[in-house]
Amino acid sequence: MAEETSTKPKGKGSPESYIKLAKISLGLQEFQIAAAACEKGLAKFPQNPGLLVARGETLVLAYNFGKKAEHLKSALESFEYALKINPHNYTAKFLTGQIYIQLKKYDLAAKRFSSILEIDPNDIRAKSLLEKAQGKMAPPKEKPKAAPVSAVKEKMEDKPEEEQVQEKEALAGDQKEGILDMSDSDESANHEFLISRLGIFQKLEGIKSINLVDKNGNLLKCQKKSDLDPELLSSMAGNVYRSTVRVVDRFHSGDFVYGMVMCQKSYIYIVAARWAVLVLETSTDASLEILEKKIHQYLGELDL
Repeated sequence: MAEETSTKPKGKGSPESYIKLAKISLGLQEFQIAAAACEKGLAKFPQNPGLLVARGETLVLAYNFGKKAEHLKSALESFEYALKINPHNYTAKFLTGQIYIQLKKYDLAAKRFSSILEIDPNDIRAKSLLEKAQGKMAPPKEKPKAAPVSAVKEKMEDKPEEEQVQEKEALAGDQKEGILDMSDSDESANHEFLISRLGIFQKLEGIKSINLVDKNGNLLKCQKKSDLDPELLSSMAGNVYRSTVRVVDRFHSGDFVYGMVMCQKSYIYIVAARWAVLVLETSTDASLEILEKKIHQYLGELDL
């Protein structure tokens, strides 16, 4: 039997439906239900980045409440796998960085936050955590003199056990500060409201794809799919959105409303929609005047 992929229509049994159930369950602090939803979804869609990230978030929140080391380790594995599939996923990069700090692997944490800042140099949270990781990194050691073979062998045999002890101490240590805020899981109802209004773009001439993305670049809903990978499009749109908002804030130009990226084969609109980001792809011959009227209508219905 052929493996199901994330191209399946977005309804019951789709990756988005499992992610939605997980998010709602997390908001109610029902970690077992959230975890079961993620595992069931991943059994059908094992390479869906959104499900892998949702699973990681569930495990991180479970760790925040129970402080079980296996939760944090499994979350890290889930995020790392998601990044192999989609290297641009902001949430996965940010949370792996936080986990590496918790594990006292400051060099790996620094790499994660540096990669975020390469895309958005004004990301305040990433900048702060990068400074924290760099501040705790040990200075480079001088090259040691050659040691006897017996001493080297003894050190190599002891190293795995030492690393395990250090990891356990790290996990048992700084437990006052949670890695992921529960408030991140309370926006499901707001997102559903935004999704319910996407239909006004469905019959628009020249529209190629309609996507709703959270502010971290995670796909919430793909109403209409084009040739572009919706997960990759979501990540890149999230990066552009955050960078643009930082620039607008820096120049005190008011609030960012929407902007357009002109590509050779299509135009991509990125729209600030209060709790999320609307991403619209159109053909190059689409009427931009009509599209902008629809965007204003959409924002008006949200009372923005």
